[in-house]
Amino acid sequence: MASILTGRYKKRSPPLQRKSIPSFRRFIEKSVHAYQSSYLFADGLGNHEEIADDDIIFIGNSSNKTYHKIIANKEHKKGDVIHWSGVYTWFKSPVSDDDGLLCYEGIIDNQKVLFIDCKKSVNKMIQLPDGYIKKTFTIREKSESITIAGNKVTTQGLKIVSDGPGSCVITFNH
Repeated sequence: MASILTGRYKKRSPPLQRKSIPSFRRFIEKSVHAYQSSYLFADGLGNHEEIADDDIIFIGNSSNKTYHKIIANKEHKKGDVIHWSGVYTWFKSPVSDDDGLLCYEGIIDNQKVLFIDCKKSVNKMIQLPDGYIKKTFTIREKSESITIAGNKVTTQGLKIVSDGPGSCVITFNH
């Protein structure tokens, strides 16, 4: 999950090949009005194992639609079970957005989650909205580069340490 791409994918942009960005999971577009995130979990076809190294891993087109490519050039037969999971999120204001980190809220299976994207190495506390204070959480998926201290949000916020770019998805317990 260490790879993050932010911005508008243009037709003239070079193709994103698996070999150059093998753990790509999230594409974020930002306009003057809002953000849009497309996140692919690493389970099932989301692990990109059915895509050749020289194949495209992410698709953007002229009608501003974006897709994670999860399968190519592999035949499946009747009875094969394949799956993948992902989430699209739209939001107007992130919890935090600076040169080192983007954090925003979303919902998965009717549960509030935080998506954290480290753009580079960081070591910081981020303040979360009041509704998160003292809530416990579970890390659903994260890059090896990221460490989140504890499993409960404190009044000081959430401590995030990363030794490079990466992503983390946190689910809050009821």
